[in-house]
Amino acid sequence: MTLKTTDQKQAVYLALACGTLGMFTYPLLITYHAQDIWSLLLEVTFGPMYILTQLGFYLLFRRHGHSYFNVLALLFIGIAGFCITLMFNVQKAVFTQVDEYRALTDAIQKDMLRWSFSTGNLVQLGMDFCFDIFVSLGTFFFGLE
Repeated sequence: MTLKTTDQKQAVYLALACGTLGMFTYPLLITYHAQDIWSLLLEVTFGPMYILTQLGFYLLFRRHGHSYFNVLALLFIGIAGFCITLMFNVQKAVFTQVDEYRALTDAIQKDMLRWSFSTGNLVQLGMDFCFDIFVSLGTFFFGLE
């Protein structure tokens, strides 16, 4: 199945828009730590925008020749976008415990919440590592294109 030229142009423009938004979204994500709707909106939109941006690279490289490396790159980059979206959401869930921790007075409850936070934090760090693996593989395959 091939896209028409106008469809490809629209997809590339969408990818450019998503990439441009992503350049502003990610710095905001790592500096803005409020527990509000804006923070959540940043977290749930970055991964899909990242995937759409990589779709633009795929279409651009495909115009200059089609290979399985290009398809593998898009696949791995798509998985990386999923991983980072999952990581941001788990991270958000884990860090919502901070306010609850501050309100606790019982030492045993604080200790249990501290262990829970530590475990959740390790899970989100593992997801971050998965993102690193898949984005590296995707970039590698785009490089072979």
